[in-house]
Amino acid sequence: MDKNYSQTMLGRIIDVSMQDVDITEREIKILNDRFESKTYKEIGLELGVTTERIRQIEARSFRRVIRNLEKLKEENRALIGLQKKFSILNGIFGVIKRELNNIENIETLARIPVSTYDLSIRDSNCLQNEDINYLDEIEYKSESDMLRIPNYGRKSLNELKELMSKHNLVIGSKKHLNN
Repeated sequence: MDKNYSQTMLGRIIDVSMQDVDITEREIKILNDRFESKTYKEIGLELGVTTERIRQIEARSFRRVIRNLEKLKEENRALIGLQKKFSILNGIFGVIKRELNNIENIETLARIPVSTYDLSIRDSNCLQNEDINYLDEIEYKSESDMLRIPNYGRKSLNELKELMSKHNLVIGSKKHLNN
């Protein structure tokens, strides 16, 4: 790599890192002059100080710039960590949102009146006589409760179980909540 390219790149890095550094105009001028290949002596004569003082100011300024670069590097690491966490949370949020939509769809389907489903006349009449109007109400009854309904048999129960399974509902799944 040629010397001018290295100086230009180093100059750009220092420009970026000096944005939040508490550095004086004089220190900036010294750093810029050094990157323009001026000697300590030339800069010292221009500012009216010794070459040793110019070297000290340059060293102090570099330390400040380096500290700021390290701070920026840590902030960048923290941001990358936050981005990764955000990405994970975003994925989890997507899964939760899909599951919530599934639950809402199931609840919506469960709140559709039983009379709108294509059940046999016997099933419809038996459910109506027991004042069961929605599919989700059947989740609070056990199979034995359903079989105790007059004129309601095993065949009717199986037909109802098949209908409920299509909507991810199960007879008696909420029976414990009814007590």
